[in-house]
Amino acid sequence: MIRLTSEPILVDDLVRAAGDPASGALVLFVGTTRDHNQGRQVERLEYEAYPGMAEREMEKIADEARRRWPLQKVAIVHRTGVVPVGEASVAIAVSSAHRADAFEAARFAIDRLKEVVPIWKKEFFEGGEIWIGDQCCGVGAWSDAEHAHGANREHAERVSAAGNRAAGRDGHGRPQPGAGPGTRAGDDGAGSGAAADPAKRD
Repeated sequence: MIRLTSEPILVDDLVRAAGDPASGALVLFVGTTRDHNQGRQVERLEYEAYPGMAEREMEKIADEARRRWPLQKVAIVHRTGVVPVGEASVAIAVSSAHRADAFEAARFAIDRLKEVVPIWKKEFFEGGEIWIGDQCCGVGAWSDAEHAHGANREHAERVSAAGNRAAGRDGHGRPQPGAGPGTRAGDDGAGSGAAADPAKRD
């Protein structure tokens, strides 16, 4: 089971998909929307993804995990659209004969997903909104916006530019003199006057 969904993630489905009679361990990671971030009261998160490409990158992560560890099965599901506080945005289930392999593979899968899968997260909080943790323009396979071609290119560039301004960086990601995390975001959907913080990935 490797997929994006706009519906609530059903953890039991992942457990069933990753379960295997040869497994002595099944590790489940669930990432949820918390109600606060950097001193802000979070109301909800909203995710956008590059359909097709996102699933292919998730498949590659599962394949790499199976190459690195002796796993039975891997299941990865990421939600798109609005994800209210307390609900799951991503879930990963990994089964293996031994718990150490399952734990390590699950950790690898979520960390790598955050690095390379083209998914964008927008945080809505009391008084504003901001794009954060943009995989496409941060690190890994999507650090070069040229990869985000076609219909996704404009969005990738907008998110990258907004993130740089919010963190006090220039168009190339370099710190601007006199700028810092207190710089206020502009009116391009990246913050609506809210104080922005550097991209975070947890």
